[in-house]
Amino acid sequence: MKNIKFPKLNNPPIKEVILGLMINELFNSEKERELLCDKFKDLYPNKETINSFSVQLQDKPQITESLENGIILSKADKSEQIHIMPNKLMYVDRNKYKTFDIFYNRYKTILSEVLATFKEFEVYDIGLRYVNNFTLPITNMMDYFLIAPNINCDYNSNHYADIAGYLSAVNIASSVDRSIQGNVKTAIKAINVSQLNITFDIDTHKIQTCTISNLDNFKEQLLQLKEFKNSIFYSNIKKDKFEEIL
Repeated sequence: MKNIKFPKLNNPPIKEVILGLMINELFNSEKERELLCDKFKDLYPNKETINSFSVQLQDKPQITESLENGIILSKADKSEQIHIMPNKLMYVDRNKYKTFDIFYNRYKTILSEVLATFKEFEVYDIGLRYVNNFTLPITNMMDYFLIAPNINCDYNSNHYADIAGYLSAVNIASSVDRSIQGNVKTAIKAINVSQLNITFDIDTHKIQTCTISNLDNFKEQLLQLKEFKNSIFYSNIKKDKFEEIL
């Protein structure tokens, strides 16, 4: 596969990056979850539990059981989080995004500790999600961003239509590798009569069972998802104009 060079934005509008692993038979026990928590207690001092509930539906619905179903570890300023759940490990990064390598190096310390503790593990879904947020002018938004709502309200009426809000969700798959898939959500909300706030949420996944035993093997999987994400992002913005608003 040829190496594609994408353009770079001076100030990317990325507000949050989420990296998730669906893992076979790991973190199902409280002991395994606590073992990993202990490794990160200094870097991620805030700890909260994720609870699940069992509800019995009879004459009156009753909660019959409350179970700890996971743990969230956070830095003091909530800029980074680790979610440890049965069969799932997720990292959330809300730091100002600069480059993929900076982001990956933060995550690498987490994955290195997981590999040191559990040696290797089998994953069946690797997810890489980028949440972008930016503001555009209403009048010529298509000069910047190509995903736009279109509705007419001009048929012999006293009313006309301005965009107040819009939401779309599209599931896509790579034409080269069908195991690489994505869910793209676009949410548009009017801030005032001249500006729109846009959230462009690109959630990519590699849905294929593989064993993670070293960092090189894992990074290669992530780079495939990053390329897929970039192809979606840069296909839907006009870079030269886009730089003007960031």
